Amino acid sequence: MILPYVCFMFFCGIIPIAYGILEVRNPSWVNMDGGYETFLKVLQDFRVGPALINVFFIIIIFVPLMAITVLSISLLLDATELRGNALMRLLFLIPALIPTGVAVLFWVSVVGPDVVWDHSNIRWFIGSIFPLANSLGAIDTLQIVIQDITKRKNAEARLEQLNRTLEDQVAERTAALR
Repeated sequence: MILPYVCFMFFCGIIPIAYGILEVRNPSWVNMDGGYETFLKVLQDFRVGPALINVFFIIIIFVPLMAITVLSISLLLDATELRGNALMRLLFLIPALIPTGVAVLFWVSVVGPDVVWDHSNIRWFIGSIFPLANSLGAIDTLQIVIQDITKRKNAEARLEQLNRTLEDQVAERTAALR
């Protein structure tokens, strides 16, 4: 009953983590000599702290609740003798399986082999979740939109730098006139 869930978690969670830990010792575009000091570079990034807090929140609260809910519904379906129970169990397990696969694909696209861990390669994203109603008015779907706003953020940073430079120039010229 829980075999599909365990298999998916194993192939989309445990194996990629183990592969990443073993692969980091080999030379790459980010770490030409290879080695575990790449982990130190990652830990020094300013985005790691908030990301770890979010991950721990998800691990401590969301994952256990999802697993308990899905397994409870599956066990309840298993306890009754209705036609189509196996299909219903599978349908209830699918929502628990999808987030793991989506997370793996998202992080592969965001933190791919071409990412350099310095401040010149910061990527900014903004996301929204919209509930969509069916013809009866009941919400049955969530639409998730994630947009890369890196160019806008970089333009804002350049504009802020230009403003600071202009303010410094005005202050220097004002001091020179006195």
